[in-house]
Amino acid sequence: VGANFERLMNWGMSGWPLPLGAANAPRAWLGMANLTDFLRHVGDPHMARIQGVWHICDAEQTPVADLLKQIASLSGTPSRLFSVNTDLLTVLATFMLRRGAAKKLLLPLPVDMSETTESLEWSPPYDQASQLSELVTVS
Repeated sequence: VGANFERLMNWGMSGWPLPLGAANAPRAWLGMANLTDFLRHVGDPHMARIQGVWHICDAEQTPVADLLKQIASLSGTPSRLFSVNTDLLTVLATFMLRRGAAKKLLLPLPVDMSETTESLEWSPPYDQASQLSELVTVS
């Protein structure tokens, strides 16, 4: 796990109060197990004839607030999220020169993988909770 997701993991396991309780925009995530399964699927020789750009993600599209709650629960840490209006958080982040970071946390980031699912006859076999559980256990 690296970069921004690692930061989220650390925040979720920290037990610190976080003003992200209202970060409820749906976001697509992709766990390593599903990525590996997808690569194995498209690497099969009978798939060579199918070409395109494929959008993939886990089946669940989880808001940042829910993800942080799951991480806290899995790590045995209390979740201390409190809600601050997302517009206010964006304004505060702008003053702190962190508007880009706020957008990454607060705005929706959906992925439509219906074409991938239909064309390649593939869907993510691993649920997000089990992949997240493995990450938290390793950390």
